[in-house]
Amino acid sequence: MKMNLKLIVALTILSITVSINSQTKKETFSKKIKYTPKVGLTIANHKEKSEIGNSDTKRKAILGFMVGVGMNKPINEHLSIESGVYLTQKGSKSVDEGFSDGEEFYSYSDVLKMLYIDVPLLAQYTLFESDEGGLAFYGGVQPSLLLNAKQTNKTANSENKETVTNFFKKFDVAATLGVGYLFPNGISIHARYDHGLTDINVDSTPNGSNYFKTYNRVFKFSVGYQLGRK
Repeated sequence: MKMNLKLIVALTILSITVSINSQTKKETFSKKIKYTPKVGLTIANHKEKSEIGNSDTKRKAILGFMVGVGMNKPINEHLSIESGVYLTQKGSKSVDEGFSDGEEFYSYSDVLKMLYIDVPLLAQYTLFESDEGGLAFYGGVQPSLLLNAKQTNKTANSENKETVTNFFKKFDVAATLGVGYLFPNGISIHARYDHGLTDINVDSTPNGSNYFKTYNRVFKFSVGYQLGRK
């Protein structure tokens, strides 16, 4: 009888403990939308594909910046929806180093800088509970709106800057993959890759003014701070 009583007491205590832990877990998890200001740098390039049978051209990456606010809406302890609005610099530069005709050296280079508003729409999976932070992976699509595009052309004897926004489409879409880590104090770090899916040139047909299809390729590295943490 005493053994049965001890067993009942032990099971009761264990049941209460599990119930308290479960209740605490539910109380600490919140589905409240969280906002994270972010700032970082971009490594941007363009993929150019010939439309008239010539070999594809190659361009070099440029460094840029990104700044904005991320938004995260938890669905459960691990899954959430990630979005936000970011001002992002993209672009590329030429790889032409010049040539010589035996008497004179000729060189030409151009740097194209483009400013976009990015609005990523991502699914995020956190290995630990969303409220506790930890390692997260995310992927989805990213619509982007072009604000302006400026190109600097350089030769051995001159430099010319011009606005070339009208040569590019206003709207772009990219596939996005990334990884991030949220520390318990609210600071987060992120690495993301945007793979442009749409040709950004206004006219890329053989009968048009541009014989190349051009696609954005961007790596992003940022740091942020999640607001409204407990």
